[in-house]
Amino acid sequence: MEIALLKKELAKKNKELEELKIYESEYKVKITTGYLSAFIDLMHQFPELRIPTNDGTRLMSASTDTVWAKMICKYFQHGDKALNIETIRSRFTSDKEKPNTKYRPIRDKDKIFKIVSNED
Repeated sequence: MEIALLKKELAKKNKELEELKIYESEYKVKITTGYLSAFIDLMHQFPELRIPTNDGTRLMSASTDTVWAKMICKYFQHGDKALNIETIRSRFTSDKEKPNTKYRPIRDKDKIFKIVSNED
């Protein structure tokens, strides 16, 4: 009886895996070599965007900054190289007032783009 349950569970998991495969890609978006920090700065701007309403609702948010690092590493590469999760994670901090010791802020010279609302 237990083997039958395990086979049923395995079949269910295999079906779930097949359904998830449609979201996978063998390709990544290439960030031009030398512009990783500029790209990370753009990623920092996304959570700051507000929907143009009176209540100032954010366009998007993540429960933790690790979500951004994982997304970037999974779907992007720097030139022809894969991104290191620890390197990317060090560019994000949940506490901007008191960042942890591993945090590496974006230098002003790398802040070359600014996302602005049409409302501005």
